[in-house]
Amino acid sequence: MPPIENIKNALLLLIIAGAAHLLVGAFAADESLAAAQHEDEAISTRDIAARKVCQGRAFEWQGDVLTCFKEVP
Repeated sequence: MPPIENIKNALLLLIIAGAAHLLVGAFAADESLAAAQHEDEAISTRDIAARKVCQGRAFEWQGDVLTCFKEVP
């Protein structure tokens, strides 16, 4: 092969490798975003349930334990 063909082939391989890298990175970013959104939804659902159980009073989660606080007169 003439040297110019080698350069063209090398550039083509770099372009293909770069495109593949971008696709893999985009897929990983989408998966990470989906996981974060799912976690946010779970926290929101948990806090909504806590507000209902604590009847609107202040509450705190300590791991999986819910503590409802009483107002002091």
